[in-house]
Amino acid sequence: MKKRLISTVVLAGMLLSVPALAADLSNTSVTGDTTVTAKVVGADTGNVTYTVTIPDKIDFGELKQPANSVSDPVNKDATVKPEIINGLPDGYRVAVFVKDAADTEEDPSFRVIGQDSANRGKVLTYTIKNSSTQANLLDGNRYTNGYLVGSFQNTDESTSLRLTLDQMQLFGQDLSAWAGNYKGTLNFYTRVMLVTELT
Repeated sequence: MKKRLISTVVLAGMLLSVPALAADLSNTSVTGDTTVTAKVVGADTGNVTYTVTIPDKIDFGELKQPANSVSDPVNKDATVKPEIINGLPDGYRVAVFVKDAADTEEDPSFRVIGQDSANRGKVLTYTIKNSSTQANLLDGNRYTNGYLVGSFQNTDESTSLRLTLDQMQLFGQDLSAWAGNYKGTLNFYTRVMLVTELT
């Protein structure tokens, strides 16, 4: 009985060490196929946690018709800043994008739209620039979820934005058709991305 048990254990050990069987080629079967597989394992971005603060509201205030056809901008500043970033792998950033809710590829402008019966459908456009580089966001790459505001590795970083609405758009207009409230929406989107994807 003891002898039989030992041979069973030896046989089980031999079976565990045998590699996966391969197909045999012979004079009657001269060809064969082998499936080759691999798996590339990337950085685990599923464990990244972050919180990014975006502006709650931006108000251009009361706009006025300029007396002449000279640029008359109204500027508002805003900041986008990460408050928490944990578990971000090397070579990755928390990217923040923005686009106007009414954005289309044909008309990607940032805008506020008339909300009252007299001005319904009237549109005033504005620009958003990175305050430090003075780059207009619309001049940058258009990503699936808008234009890059900033990419962050840690909470010491932030991006300052300058929003500018030129009242010159109202010059020469009949104000009875333009007076009233205007409203627009900025859609912000965040995503963990490789630095190399942010060109």
